[in-house]
Amino acid sequence: MKDYLYFIAVAEEQSFSKAAKRLFMAQSSLSQAIKALEEELNVQLFERLPRGVKLTKPGQLVLEKAYEIQELEKSIYLDMNRFQQTFVGELTIGITNYWATLLLPKILNPFMAQYPNIRINVREASTRDLKKAFSTKQMDCILITCEAEELLNEERLVQTKIFEEPLKIAVSQSLLRWDQEQLLNQRRLASVPFIVLHEGQRLRSIFQEYFAQSGAYPAIFLETQSVFTAYELASAGFGATIIPQHLLSMVKPNPSLSLYGFEHLSQPFIWRLYGLVYKKHHLREPIETFFSLAQAALEEEEGKRNNLFLNG
Repeated sequence: MKDYLYFIAVAEEQSFSKAAKRLFMAQSSLSQAIKALEEELNVQLFERLPRGVKLTKPGQLVLEKAYEIQELEKSIYLDMNRFQQTFVGELTIGITNYWATLLLPKILNPFMAQYPNIRINVREASTRDLKKAFSTKQMDCILITCEAEELLNEERLVQTKIFEEPLKIAVSQSLLRWDQEQLLNQRRLASVPFIVLHEGQRLRSIFQEYFAQSGAYPAIFLETQSVFTAYELASAGFGATIIPQHLLSMVKPNPSLSLYGFEHLSQPFIWRLYGLVYKKHHLREPIETFFSLAQAALEEEEGKRNNLFLNG
């Protein structure tokens, strides 16, 4: 079975190096496995190119059969799990760094207590890369931040909204070129340097959408992979940045940092977290439990913060 899993990875990536990275294995080992499969089937599966590979005609036929084998294997696990009334297997969860930091310490223990025979494999990536990997079934489920219309709207998927919260623009008071009570707008912010996340991350696309409305883009001081780094740099006075409100409960408060919402917009930006899984996945029930645990953890923390605000 593993040989066909390796074969699918190379066929989808059209590269031995990229497939080896995806499979977390040495490229030499992957090449040997594919060579052994070609010898076993007595056909050449790939045409080696100067850059990458492409399937031969026999390879295209084998790929179709490999997908069938993959689905059959999942079906066997599903039937056995139902028969045994337990769940066994490996679960690859795709998640961004921000949500991994926020959620995993809270929900992994209760999840593993409920499903002790499931091995968790966490892969952190940008929203764009998570969607791409999930669409090619490199991941069993993903937790991503996006709008509903941006989801992978397929009938084969189950999409669960886990959480939503407002976004804030954080900017040091030393950089303000306007009175703090004045209405925030893109043109005022255009005079302030920004710390932004890398392309492919949801907060980067929101930054682009927000300033595209006016055409007045600020200078970008720095790009980073981490929203925590962006916040700390904004706190230090290097520029403004867009953050989810929930992050404020995880960092040291900074009285010199001003926070602005998007309430002035006709359609304010909202930070929405969704969980995606394929309907016929053999571990769908545990995955949906994982989503429920994430939802409960975030709602509990939100409730505590609201109570602290009301009693403070």
